[in-house]
Amino acid sequence: MFRWRWLRRDPAYSALGAEEATSATGGAWCPEQGAGLVSRLLFTWVDPLLAKGLHKSLDAEDLWGTMPEDAAGEVAAAFQWHLASTASSSAQPHGRVHAALWRCYRGRLLWSGVVKLLHDCVMLASPVLLQRLLVHVQQRGSPWIGLLLALGLAGTSLLQTLLVNVYFHSLYRLCAHLKCSLVDMLYRKSLRISCGARSELGAGVVNNLQSNDAAKLWQLPQYLHMVWSGPFQILCVMGLLMRVIGVVSAVTGLAVTVALIPLLTLLGKKLASIRKESMTLTDARVKLCTEVLTGIKAIKLYAWEEPYRLLITDLRQQELAQILWSGLLNTVNSLVFQGAPIIITIVAFMTYTLLGHTLSADVAFPAIALFNLLRFPIIMFPRQITDLINCGVAIRRIQTFMEAGEVAQAGPDAPLDAGPPEATPVVQASHASFSWDAKCEPLLHDICLEVNKGQLAIVVGPVGSGKSSLLAALLNEMVRLQGTSSVRGRVAYTAQEPWIQNASLEKNVTLGGARTAAYDAAVAACALGQDVAALPAGDATEIGEKGVNLSGGQRHRVALARACFADADVYLLDDPLSAVDAHVGRHLLSSCICGLLAGKTRVLVTHQLQYLPAADVVIVLQDGRITHTGPYAALLAAGVDFHQFERQARAAEAAGSAGVGPPLPEPRHAADFDQSTVPGEGEPGLVDVVMEDPAPQGAAAVAEAACVVVSAGQARPAAAQPAEGLPAPKPGLAVTGRNAAQAGNRTTDVEQRAVGRVDRGLYLRYFAAWGAWWWLPLAMLGLSVADKGMQAAQSWWLSLWSVDIVAPHSAHTANYYLVVYAALGSASLLVQLASGLCLVWGAIRAARTLQDDLLTRVLRLPMSFFDSQPTGRLLNRFTRDTEAVDVQLPDSVRSFTSCAVSVLWCLVLVVAVSPAIMAMLVPLALAYLWVQARFIATSREIKRLDSVAMSPIYSHFLETLSGLVTVRAFRQQDAFARSNCVMLDASNRAWWPSQVVNRWLSVRLELLGTSVVFGAALFAAVLQPHSAGLAGLAITSALQATGLMSWAVRQTTEMEISMNSVERLLEYASFEIEAPAVIEGRRPLPGWPTQASRGGALAVEGLSVRYRPSLPPVLHDVSFSLPAGSKLGIAGRTGCGKSTLMLAMYRLVEPCAGRIVLDGIDVASIGLFDLRSRLALVPQDPVIFTGTIRSNLDPFGTAGADDQRLWDALAQSGLERAVRGMPAGLDSGVSEGGGSLSQGQRQLLALARALLRHTRVLVLDEATSNVDTATDSMVQGTIARAFASCTVLTIAHRLHTIMRSDAILVLDAGRVAEFGTPGDLMRQPGSAFRGLVTETEQGGKVGA
Repeated sequence: MFRWRWLRRDPAYSALGAEEATSATGGAWCPEQGAGLVSRLLFTWVDPLLAKGLHKSLDAEDLWGTMPEDAAGEVAAAFQWHLASTASSSAQPHGRVHAALWRCYRGRLLWSGVVKLLHDCVMLASPVLLQRLLVHVQQRGSPWIGLLLALGLAGTSLLQTLLVNVYFHSLYRLCAHLKCSLVDMLYRKSLRISCGARSELGAGVVNNLQSNDAAKLWQLPQYLHMVWSGPFQILCVMGLLMRVIGVVSAVTGLAVTVALIPLLTLLGKKLASIRKESMTLTDARVKLCTEVLTGIKAIKLYAWEEPYRLLITDLRQQELAQILWSGLLNTVNSLVFQGAPIIITIVAFMTYTLLGHTLSADVAFPAIALFNLLRFPIIMFPRQITDLINCGVAIRRIQTFMEAGEVAQAGPDAPLDAGPPEATPVVQASHASFSWDAKCEPLLHDICLEVNKGQLAIVVGPVGSGKSSLLAALLNEMVRLQGTSSVRGRVAYTAQEPWIQNASLEKNVTLGGARTAAYDAAVAACALGQDVAALPAGDATEIGEKGVNLSGGQRHRVALARACFADADVYLLDDPLSAVDAHVGRHLLSSCICGLLAGKTRVLVTHQLQYLPAADVVIVLQDGRITHTGPYAALLAAGVDFHQFERQARAAEAAGSAGVGPPLPEPRHAADFDQSTVPGEGEPGLVDVVMEDPAPQGAAAVAEAACVVVSAGQARPAAAQPAEGLPAPKPGLAVTGRNAAQAGNRTTDVEQRAVGRVDRGLYLRYFAAWGAWWWLPLAMLGLSVADKGMQAAQSWWLSLWSVDIVAPHSAHTANYYLVVYAALGSASLLVQLASGLCLVWGAIRAARTLQDDLLTRVLRLPMSFFDSQPTGRLLNRFTRDTEAVDVQLPDSVRSFTSCAVSVLWCLVLVVAVSPAIMAMLVPLALAYLWVQARFIATSREIKRLDSVAMSPIYSHFLETLSGLVTVRAFRQQDAFARSNCVMLDASNRAWWPSQVVNRWLSVRLELLGTSVVFGAALFAAVLQPHSAGLAGLAITSALQATGLMSWAVRQTTEMEISMNSVERLLEYASFEIEAPAVIEGRRPLPGWPTQASRGGALAVEGLSVRYRPSLPPVLHDVSFSLPAGSKLGIAGRTGCGKSTLMLAMYRLVEPCAGRIVLDGIDVASIGLFDLRSRLALVPQDPVIFTGTIRSNLDPFGTAGADDQRLWDALAQSGLERAVRGMPAGLDSGVSEGGGSLSQGQRQLLALARALLRHTRVLVLDEATSNVDTATDSMVQGTIARAFASCTVLTIAHRLHTIMRSDAILVLDAGRVAEFGTPGDLMRQPGSAFRGLVTETEQGGKVGA
């Protein structure tokens, strides 16, 4: 509750200046903590912030910190305790959200209810005093009595103002606490949710729960008390009406109110149904937008922008159709709410006059004042019922999410420093079967394994055999259907697809922990020293979302360094050697896995069979079962053939390729090859590339290839390893690359926000989007003016009626006045309906146009933009901002127009009755402008800061979901939950001041309104007495203007804030976009580049590429040419520019000099669609979308109705057997991000996509880095056959994949170091390529 103090301040506040005092949660100390009673009632403690906001654009540093009682961590902890107390072991084991909310916040809610009750009682006193004043005027009483009654009116208005602001201040604090509680609850649940449940829901749906459903719940308390206060006010007003116009007339009016209830109920139910269907469509759209934004690089490479735009647009059209229906029903709803007082007034006055009563001023205007009091509860009560229905839908969705399955994960594990002896198993499973969902068939069957303390276990097996699933099962990420499994001690984990945070490299390694000596040891052991030195700001350089400014190998090494820094007992390493060069792989194994981590228990998944001798235990997986386990030598002695995978793959290859293509071709320029450089055929996979000597054969070859086996118990000092394990770079082979594309230590741009007044041009653009010629907004405005003018005419007519009817010789009968009065009211309702329809139709058109323009623009932005923007920030445009334009902005426009026009008409009536009041209105108008200027300048910037502060919460939420397994493996859930609370505090630092300045505004404007009421009463009833009718007209108009003035300014700000969403949707309109998708007049022929004579001929001439104009080039004057159908291997160290060359070919980054000519056409001269759709690509990190195998292979049906083409592509890629084994074949479901497929299977699926395109140019960007050697061999055979006549560009770490190429391009620091055939380069003694091959051979010798 409030800690009241009088005019004194806290000693702490007195001792510290406002600039020096700081809050415990960050930011300046909140002056509310030291404010006294009067300061709290009048909100004068907000003045310094408003003064600052008037003279400068506020920044986050200018805002106060949160008060201790509002700190997100404390608030969320209290709610979690209440949530736990509502848990039921059977029905709702994770707690009942609605019950926990009531238990936690009922005290605050009941307190605010008491204040609301007092406010309502005071509010009802105004009509009583008005009646007494009008009777006094009619009887020509003493001026002093009139003065006292006028003061009484002003006093009740003042007290009402103070109470209502105390009430709302309390409720908004409750809203802030609810926000913290709900967002924290959803975030904590997301940290516990099982992988199966998360895949079923999708990240988009989970994010929608936080951004939309939770927001509806925490915003609900603002008017929640209207559920009881509305009926209470209606009953009290009806009681007073009985006193003024009699029982029969009042009951007749009440009957009309009751008669409207069934209509309102029906509308409420229909709105709830529409809302539910709309949310389903919104979820689908957001989910698809999330996948498109996260996979935007793949979409651009495949030229899928337009098809996906159409998919999203189709969902958007369906969503807008529901919003349109909702808007139309809301218009009818609003018509009923707004028209109810008019209808009730007409019926009540008609009944009153028919009963023979005289409708005098002291009856009519108190009745009008009472009917005006009915307007707000009649409007807000059904609206709050609708909000409750919507919140009911939201809370059921949240409850369903809370009841979703969770991982069976224990708390933090105790270290094993003084733990069991080495013979005791640390990683253990006994007859265990695992599945991603308890309802599904097991993926891992009868798993039995033991790994003792300090042992290195290496897991091998073909693609899709369950290697990654085995690690997930050991982490308790899968559901154990039978048997037992356990991992003892603290765990560190590296994922097959490394999870990289949008933070500095140091924070990625330390996970936000303190830097220690272990950090330097981890960086050295993971060969990151040179990479760190190459970064612009060293390890303080910010790494972009998903590691966009790191190569694949660098991401793996950062993840491995994170595991090393954790100093865990058990290390589960999922193929960290797949994306690194051979010499780096050798260093990682000898210096890191078998060096720094020696003595630790390690389970390593790998496809690198040459490292098997280093293992204490080898685990062989096939089809989800462990077929063999034991020491490598023992398995060899037992006859286990580790190359069975390759023979099986070759058999599948032969079966899949039967009749598909010609046999493996020889190199185009065989004479240029030294046959000794071709990979050995006797024992494939043992040594990737052979030198002049023939490959050794059999088991002896394996022993020789890994001549030094590091035993599990022999630890080596990490510092001694790098120099021995990592060869020094060859002269001329410097490390550069993508890191050169980054300026400073920031990769992710700081989110921009506009400052100052919203540009008036923004309003013009929004209303122009309503339709051509501005006819809809102009019609809405004109109809609104006419509507409120008719209501003002009604009041004027009533004043004439009440004067004339009591005159001795009335010129007209009561029926005459009644008919005109009813006609004006009815016309007002019809005009209001027409205005509402114009608003709904125009707003829907604008929402469609703005979102379509945003989507089209975002899809056309260059990749450099996406590399610097967190996905959560972009997704915020498609969720929160889009919903604001759909729903909130039309409401703000309606409310602002209604309030502004109503205030103007009220003031016109007041001035028309008492022109002398102008002398009082002029200074009041100046005061009004003074207040408005301070409020709008400050509130606008605070709202913008609030919008910006929400984006990190969404980004953090999505980032956590993408790395959930890693976060849980490191037991970092509590740390990440604390980070979420810190972000909530940062958001509340902007959100809370925006509510407080609203209260500041309300107090001052309602005080000005009170002055108008007092002035109207003083002039009309005391200083310049008029007839009672005119006095009543002036005073009721002033009373009505009192509330409307505050509401009008608030709606002005709300509209500006809602326009911020329009501003954000249009923000990217000024950004530079890619080249056109199609350039008419420059389109290549339909067959390009598949002409038989030169299909695929490629020439690169003087190519230079830089990522940004201010940065140095990444590629320098690169030139080479290839005949049609040639095979080019691209080699070089990590970061030398290999992938940049591919990006330049696809024009994801445009050249700053030179050109690329394909089949005689400069690729820069044609449209991007014409270029990218004619190329095929198999990327290093394939993007898989939610859907089916079919939709991922051929998402837009370009392969035709016959499935045989799809099956042929799957057969050639080696994925046919796995897909045929799925329940629904091609229509088998694929979860979000391809979570139901292994990383290797995802790469093979990407290869199948490329096979379906039938192009003459294929780019392979380390396309087999995550598959086993056998599958790699099969894939190479498929590529050789299927693309025999195509031009193929291959970027690979495994140099054997490019040894059959017609030419080799070696890049060094972005320049061409060498270009020639493999044979020529191998015969040159000082060849850089020869040096790479030598290092690759040494990569097979651990510790050599």
